[in-house]
Amino acid sequence: MNRSHPYYHRFKDDLRPNDAHWHIHREFFEEVRSHLKPGALLFINEVAVDSAEVRTPKFAEPYDIRPRAPLDDFKEMILRAELVLIEVESMTTAPGGFPVDLLVIQNR
Repeated sequence: MNRSHPYYHRFKDDLRPNDAHWHIHREFFEEVRSHLKPGALLFINEVAVDSAEVRTPKFAEPYDIRPRAPLDDFKEMILRAELVLIEVESMTTAPGGFPVDLLVIQNR
């Protein structure tokens, strides 16, 4: 999360935009399969998976600046968890103007 964005103080203590190096996401994918039946689907919302920068309306400053678009990281986590990425669909925007994507993931 970009410390110079006007929303920083609002979300600085929120775990979701502050998962540096995807540690929480990796742990989730390492453990979730043991809780799923074969063929089960996961529907996960993520912010702008195809973009290295996350922008919000009305602000010139990016909300988040990532080393790369996170979709490749998610694909790696999903594959390691022995799950299958079925689809990535652009949804709508979340409150605050964040672009939201839906990842559809299936257990083998």
